Amino acid sequence: MSLRVLSVSIVVASLVTLALAVEPARAQSDVRPLLDRLDRVEREMTTLQRQVYRGGGGSSSSSQAAPVVGDSSDAIVTIQERLDRIEGEMRRLTGKFEELGHAQTQTSQRVERMGKDNDLRFSEIEQKLNAAQTAAQGPQAGPVPQHNPPPELMQNSQAKPGEETIVLKPPAGADGGKSGTLQASQAAKPPPPAGQAPTSAASGNAQEQYDRAYALLKGGNYEAAEKAFAAFVQAHPNDALAGNAQYWLGESFYVRGDHQKAAAAFAEGYLKYPKSPKASDNLLKLGLSLDQLGQKKEACASYARLEKEFKSVSGADAAKRKAASEMQRLNCK
Repeated sequence: MSLRVLSVSIVVASLVTLALAVEPARAQSDVRPLLDRLDRVEREMTTLQRQVYRGGGGSSSSSQAAPVVGDSSDAIVTIQERLDRIEGEMRRLTGKFEELGHAQTQTSQRVERMGKDNDLRFSEIEQKLNAAQTAAQGPQAGPVPQHNPPPELMQNSQAKPGEETIVLKPPAGADGGKSGTLQASQAAKPPPPAGQAPTSAASGNAQEQYDRAYALLKGGNYEAAEKAFAAFVQAHPNDALAGNAQYWLGESFYVRGDHQKAAAAFAEGYLKYPKSPKASDNLLKLGLSLDQLGQKKEACASYARLEKEFKSVSGADAAKRKAASEMQRLNCK
């Protein structure tokens, strides 16, 4: 009898030992897939974080999972909660990444549209001014009756001091109300008839004439300065000072509020003397004159051309800063 009891005890003990040995193995088999999933998700989230933050700092979730100890069911619950948090963070980062990509695409498209629009606007202005300049350089045998008044730049009563715009519109009733072409010749007066006494700036060499004209402008005698600079440009069109003289001719109109003639003079200065030290200033003042005349789009195109053509010219820094300020004020697109 005692031998039988001893045998039963041995069998029971063996079964208990076997059960204890099997339970950890089963627990490990339940946990291992979760650990593998956790590692994979953490690696993916780390990669996504690098893409979103461009390698910026932050908490890392890519550490290897520690071996699970203790009760297997508690470990599974803990790992599941951790997985849920990580997957939620991944969804948030994915959404952020997509938002950034969409915003970048929109910005690139907007910049491209702005560049094409500004190029088109300024191209139209150049075509009109070139046509006007060609017409102005035609033969002038004498005074020609003005059957159709020349187009004029309409004044903008809402414009602020120091701002200008070019509006190519004819006076009321002229040409049946059709839009006209800016006459570059309006910037300067025609040469005096033969036999008429020259202006006070006509005597002396080019430098002396320029200095006298500039002194008139600086002294506030703007009408006399206008005549002196116009005479200088006509007498010395290829002189090194011709570009400067053309610019100051425009200034003589600008300070008197004649923005129509000022715009024509500045435009002619930019087209005829693109290498002049005053080339960037001509573009700036052309934009300001156009703004005063109510032509916001054309003014914006002038400022954009200034920034584009003189981007690397250090001598144009002041003009570029003013142009950037005006573009912001006008909300140029």
